[in-house]
Amino acid sequence: AAPSRPLQPPAFELLRVEGVHPSGRRLQDLCSGSVRAALVSNYMTDAPWFAQEFPDLVSSEELIVCHDGKSGMRREAEALWGELKRARLRHGLGSGGRGRLVVHAPDLPIPYGTHHSKFFVLVYTDGRLRLIIHSANLLHGDCTHKTQGERTEPLLGAKNQNKTERGSHFC
Repeated sequence: AAPSRPLQPPAFELLRVEGVHPSGRRLQDLCSGSVRAALVSNYMTDAPWFAQEFPDLVSSEELIVCHDGKSGMRREAEALWGELKRARLRHGLGSGGRGRLVVHAPDLPIPYGTHHSKFFVLVYTDGRLRLIIHSANLLHGDCTHKTQGERTEPLLGAKNQNKTERGSHFC
């Protein structure tokens, strides 16, 4: 008999969908733990929902969010920054120089197309890194009622890794 090969994890998995795929994982669960820094890239983000559902990211030392930069979305990006700032203050961040929050809305000066990348890069307090690529906008309806997929890389990197000389976990 041929030796059995270990099963490989699937390349992509479906996220939980209420009433359809209740056994799937939630993005919120994939993004939990002792997160020191988070880079979040998404086209649409419901700031109050994000602040409530992703407390480990909102309370991380460094939070960078890339959001759609179309001219009509600038007001949403400003509202996102304001809501995240208030949420971070509730976690004791942002006052007295503690923590870093950046909301970046990259400008795409083209008539068609948009920033539509959806991923998380998470740096944990022990220095390990996780990459999560997914298909959901960060909206309650997208994350609970629509079929979405995700690819999560296992924790990568060495433990007890320090910041770079430039002072950011993402440089």
